[in-house]
Amino acid sequence: MWKALLKKQFLELNTFYFTNRKTGERRSKKGTAAMVALYALLFGVVGFAFYGMSMGMTGLLESGLSWLYFVVMGVMAIFFGVFGSVFNTYASLYRAKDNEMLLAMPIPPRAILFTRMLGVMSMALLYSGLVWIPACIRYWIFKGGAAAVLNPVLLLFVNTLLVTALTCLLGWVVAIVAGKFKNTKILTMVLTMAFFGLYYYASFNLQKIMNLLVASGDRLAETLKVSAPPLYALGVAANGNGKAMLLYSACAVAVFVLCLLLMAKNFVRIVTSSGTVAKTKYIERRAEQKSPAKALFLRELKVFTSSTTRMMNSGLGLLILPVVGVVALVKRGLLAEVMVLLRTEMPDLAGLVPGMVALVLMLIVTTNAISAPSVSLEGKNLWLIRSLPVDAAAVLKAKVRLHVALNILPLVVSAVLVSLAFGLEIAETVMIVLTVTAYMCFFGVFGVTLDLARPNLNWTNEVVPIKQGFAITVALFGGWGIVLAIGAAGYFLRSLVDPQSMLIAVFVLLVVATRLLRARLYTKGAERFDTL
Repeated sequence: MWKALLKKQFLELNTFYFTNRKTGERRSKKGTAAMVALYALLFGVVGFAFYGMSMGMTGLLESGLSWLYFVVMGVMAIFFGVFGSVFNTYASLYRAKDNEMLLAMPIPPRAILFTRMLGVMSMALLYSGLVWIPACIRYWIFKGGAAAVLNPVLLLFVNTLLVTALTCLLGWVVAIVAGKFKNTKILTMVLTMAFFGLYYYASFNLQKIMNLLVASGDRLAETLKVSAPPLYALGVAANGNGKAMLLYSACAVAVFVLCLLLMAKNFVRIVTSSGTVAKTKYIERRAEQKSPAKALFLRELKVFTSSTTRMMNSGLGLLILPVVGVVALVKRGLLAEVMVLLRTEMPDLAGLVPGMVALVLMLIVTTNAISAPSVSLEGKNLWLIRSLPVDAAAVLKAKVRLHVALNILPLVVSAVLVSLAFGLEIAETVMIVLTVTAYMCFFGVFGVTLDLARPNLNWTNEVVPIKQGFAITVALFGGWGIVLAIGAAGYFLRSLVDPQSMLIAVFVLLVVATRLLRARLYTKGAERFDTL
């Protein structure tokens, strides 16, 4: 029984190595080997990134603050391990599709729990190791000795116990939240973006953080001894202290055992609960009749917000745009000084700033390929939308409108804020807004046109049309190519056409191209959609 459960659990974790998600067929030996090599390369790149971060913390080692170095990297390893595993834990432990089937068999619930937690533990070991192992390698370059090697290796597994316990508890919280809210996809995306935001903030400010830690090392030691003894013990234990190693290990094991006991007591109730359903009082209201256009638009919006993968890959620029505007406004003084210098020393280059601002915003908009996979995502449910009494042109218009509706506000806000930060004139700001908006509309129609030309309706995983499809690939690189071509044309024609006239010309060309592409999409394209 145990052997069968363990084999089943680890096959589930590694099924993507053996099964092609696009076709649902089993991979060949060469295909499996290629997938293993690809993921090994991916994990290697992530590990190298954290090794680079640990190199930035070398100043702590040189200052004799090895314990603080391991506290910082240890906390990061625990955080990354928990973050990387928590949603997988929610899916594989609390909301696994075969939980009720296994509970119906003559299998003790504790056996199901234990094997599932071993799967969680393996993921925790992987994710936390991607941070901890590079940190240890960097440390071993500076210091030798048996304890200096043995303790960090042992702490990798001790930290895994702690990460497993925290992941299971947080996964429980996610399960509770998922039971109370209809859509947790946006929450997942926000948490993911928050993590990457923290990572890049720490990376860009690493030197400042390290200098602060070096300057306040002794004070931090006294503070951690009183307020967070386990953290201090982690740093000292990794530095070779045996007594601290026993103390920290005892704390981690105690947390893991308590989590295991709590999970064993509540496992059946957790996995069989379907979430609390709030009691609602019936209030009679007149049903709102929606127009076909509005109903189709809301349908497209619901499809978009129900997919974390699509929001992360096709809507990342929606968050980047306002961030760029706010950062530019915060650095307004510096940018104003740059503009004064350019206008004084290089007036020709200063005149190109509005065009360069527009080009940068257009490049960011290209990452928002919201419309590009929209036809393929209909998949095998295409017959549902075709069975409705609506024109194919109306369906395609809804896909374009979603792209425009989601992009318009962050794009305009970013364009205005960046223009203010550079101190541009009102006429220049207006032309930047009009030009980038025209490009955004063109890109939305362009994406649907590409996807309609070569749709993939036979996918088994939505990742395929979102990340690997023909339309998304051509839209992304083609969009960047169009923007770079516009920039090159503006640069080589700068002696013949002034920058303001160039922006007007680009705006007019984009409007004309969009109208021509729309006319074809809503006629010939609609006919093709009807034949899919």
